Amino acid sequence: MPRERKPNDTPWVTKLIAHFMLHVFFLYKYSGEFLNETGEAIIDEEEYELIAKLQELKGSYRTDYDQWKNLKSEINYCQNLVNQCQNRLLQGKVNIFIRIFNRTLSFRI
Repeated sequence: MPRERKPNDTPWVTKLIAHFMLHVFFLYKYSGEFLNETGEAIIDEEEYELIAKLQELKGSYRTDYDQWKNLKSEINYCQNLVNQCQNRLLQGKVNIFIRIFNRTLSFRI
């Protein structure tokens, strides 16, 4: 059963990407500021929370992106069915027109 589409389904992708990019910016800004003697990065609790949130957002994005691809696939399938129905309907009208037109021609001859 396809899921119902909400009127504001697409803005969540934009918000998610913006949120993701904000976290990437903060991680990039603060990366490498604190190193121990061996050159390993030392992170504080705030950075750790940002990294955890980033991982969570990545997982959420992947899940949502997969759902979006499935929804897009369903929409393409339905659009194909609609196009086929339109073609059949048009062909049926053309056949009826040809039958009526041929009948009127045969009466005039």
